Amino acid sequence: MSPRTLEAVFKRCGEVSPLAYARRCRLQAVHEALRLARHEGRAVNVTEVALSYGFLHMGRFAVQYREHFACSPSETLLPH
Repeated sequence: MSPRTLEAVFKRCGEVSPLAYARRCRLQAVHEALRLARHEGRAVNVTEVALSYGFLHMGRFAVQYREHFACSPSETLLPH
């Protein structure tokens, strides 16, 4: 499938762009990994988790994470 066709399919289905969709999926995966680590009491490094899901610029990652989840990644690790 060509990139143009993929864009058209996403647009027709009312989705964001394919790149934005992939980023949202990766953000969700990081969020789940951090929540699981908190639940299991494991010490994890936010940067390492973000890097493992393809986020290379930590400043941008932190902004996108906060916009999507209304908290910082490190806040997700804090016990409730």
